Amino acid sequence: CLLNTAACSLQLGNFVEAVTGCTSILEMDSNCVKALFRRAHGHTGCADYEKAQVDLERAISLEPGNQELDDALGKLRRKIKAAKKEAQQMCTLMFKGGGTASSVELYGTSNPVCNAAGIGG
Repeated sequence: CLLNTAACSLQLGNFVEAVTGCTSILEMDSNCVKALFRRAHGHTGCADYEKAQVDLERAISLEPGNQELDDALGKLRRKIKAAKKEAQQMCTLMFKGGGTASSVELYGTSNPVCNAAGIGG
């Protein structure tokens, strides 16, 4: 039931709720691939890419050859690369005097709801 709730939460953009639900599932069954997969999506929604990557890599170790997991990890890695490139560009502008420290997000898109819950970047 919690897995279905997490899936619905992701569809509605309630990433914190999805992460919380999946974490509860993983406390009962640390090898639940669906919970790892869905929690990774929640972490991604909160711009917590490192935690998302850890979850996806763990899921892949449990189900090697799962194409959906491999695709999700590839997509996440591209997102991380793009976020780092954007952060570098913003820092370059800032140090050239074209930006301010408050305008720089160093790792992806900040989500105020996730930040308030202590999840995400």
